[in-house]
Amino acid sequence: MQQIGTASTYLEAWVERMKSHLTPERSAQIEADRLESLRLDLKNRMQESGVPDLPRRTRAALAGPFTEKLERIQALATRGFLVALIGPSGTGKTQLAVELIRTALQEKRQCRYITAFQLLREDKRTSHGVCQKCERSMGNNFSKVSFLVIEEFAKRFNSNWSEDVLFDLINYRHENLLDTLLISNQ
Repeated sequence: MQQIGTASTYLEAWVERMKSHLTPERSAQIEADRLESLRLDLKNRMQESGVPDLPRRTRAALAGPFTEKLERIQALATRGFLVALIGPSGTGKTQLAVELIRTALQEKRQCRYITAFQLLREDKRTSHGVCQKCERSMGNNFSKVSFLVIEEFAKRFNSNWSEDVLFDLINYRHENLLDTLLISNQ
């Protein structure tokens, strides 16, 4: 009597047969193409998320306190963290944010990177009815993404309106356990 297998059993057998027909060079080329495809997909998703185009740092360049901070924040991921990175220019705050977004995107999480001024400008545009679809976009882009980075948090409009918008957004994200990273220069 012939045994009936599952689709995955047949697929695994087919993959094994195909592997036996490939030369080592062709296997290496297929793997290189796969990795390049993943790299380009990640780059595109980072651009769509608004992430600044910073050069990728090597593990050696990220060693030390930077790696420790990166790992500490990554350990909080998906728990609804609210972290503020505050320090002088050039200390790696934005690079840290980019690495955190890169990791989150690799985990297929939705991310968004924006300056506080851009966020407030977009909200002001939607609040005044300039863009009818923007209100839904505003909610989806900032209050719903699983990881939001707000750069230049201290640079914003000095008004009750801007304080209310930022408070409401951060409060909503905190109550809904959505990760938020605020960045500001001293």
